[in-house]
Amino acid sequence: MKVKIALKVYRKSNAELLIYAGFIVSNIASNAIFKAAHITNQALIINTCIINLKNAIIAQISETKIDNIRACRDVLERNLNALASMIEILANDHSLTTDDQRIGLIHDAGMAVRGRGSRPKQAFSVGPGPTSGTAKLKAATGVSAHMWGYAEELDNFSNKVISDSTVAANTIIKNLIPYKLYAFFHKAVKPGVATDWEGPLFFTIDSRKGS
Repeated sequence: MKVKIALKVYRKSNAELLIYAGFIVSNIASNAIFKAAHITNQALIINTCIINLKNAIIAQISETKIDNIRACRDVLERNLNALASMIEILANDHSLTTDDQRIGLIHDAGMAVRGRGSRPKQAFSVGPGPTSGTAKLKAATGVSAHMWGYAEELDNFSNKVISDSTVAANTIIKNLIPYKLYAFFHKAVKPGVATDWEGPLFFTIDSRKGS
C-alpha cells in the first residue's frame, strides 16, 4: 500500500505556514530516519526560506513589500512540497518500511497522509473581481439560479456568509479584505431537486483590479 502526503499549505496564513514549516524542520532534524543528506539539506533550505519570509513580513512598508512576501512564500511552499516528495519516496520504499510503518513515518515528519477519497470536481471557479477587495465567481449555466457563499474561517467554515442568489451564472463578492485567504462556495438551484454546496475553493483577495 503506497501512501501520499497532503500538506495543504495553500490553506494556511503566512503565520501558520511559518509555524508549520518550522515544525517540520524540527521533526526532520530530531529523527535519525531522516538522516539522508538530500533530506537534511532540503530541511536546511526550508529553514532559510522561513527566515526570508519572516524578514519580508517585518520589512518596512514599500511598494514591493506584498510582492516580496508572495515571492518568499512561493519559494517556501515549493521547497516544502519538494521535501514532502522526498519523505513520500522514503515512506514508500519497501526495502525500508512495511505497510504498517509508512503512515507513522509521514507523521514523524510532521506531515499528514492524503485521504483515499477523491473530491468531486467543482463546477465553479473564483478569480479577482473588478476592484480591490472583490472576487468574481463563475459557475456552469443551465440551472434555474445560483447560490453563493464565502467564509473567512478556513478550518470548519463557521460563520459562512451566504450572498444573494442570482439567475446569472456569475457574481461579484464585495467588501473582502485584500491579501486575505477566503473559502468560496456555490450551489446550483434546480426546481424539485435537492442539491449540495460545492466547494470550498480557496482564493487570496488581491488589491489590484481584475478582469
